[in-house]
Amino acid sequence: MNASASALPAIGCMACVASLRASVRSGATLVQAFEELGGTPFATAELTRLRITMVIRSRCPPNEQSGRFGQSGQVERLSGELYAACQLSLTLGCETGRCLQAVAESLKRQRLLDDLRSNAFAMPKATVKLLMALPLLTVLLGEGMGAHSLAFLVSGVKGLACLGFALCCYTFGLIWIRALMRQYDMKGAM
Repeated sequence: MNASASALPAIGCMACVASLRASVRSGATLVQAFEELGGTPFATAELTRLRITMVIRSRCPPNEQSGRFGQSGQVERLSGELYAACQLSLTLGCETGRCLQAVAESLKRQRLLDDLRSNAFAMPKATVKLLMALPLLTVLLGEGMGAHSLAFLVSGVKGLACLGFALCCYTFGLIWIRALMRQYDMKGAM
């Protein structure tokens, strides 16, 4: 890309689709609309998925480059949808504006779904963080009350057995919670 393309500000996925729709409505072809959005002309008048991805990636901020919850990024998903819409419009002669409108609505639905998913899991994630800190807080509270719980845990066979058992349970719980969250991330990507 040339220097003028790198100077273009990041506007986000939604604004990219809106810009494409505005260009097409004002009479530009799809290739012209993508060239205008990217700020640089293409070597050939052909839209490929790679070109679409490069243009969208150049105009989207880093937080939209990779998705939340381990999903593929919005840019990759959006470029695939835009490529499909362009091919549909070029092959079947569908109105390009309507195809781009369908992509915009799909993007809005995906964002709403991502927001609902993050809101639904905000409280369980906070609870897990609190529960993971609870053993340390309990030991510190015992020390603060003068129970000498730390001295009990590190001296003597009984204390070391309790500490070892607690560490095993803590490790198992941590692995289990991470597996549950990873499983959720995989389901969210589908």
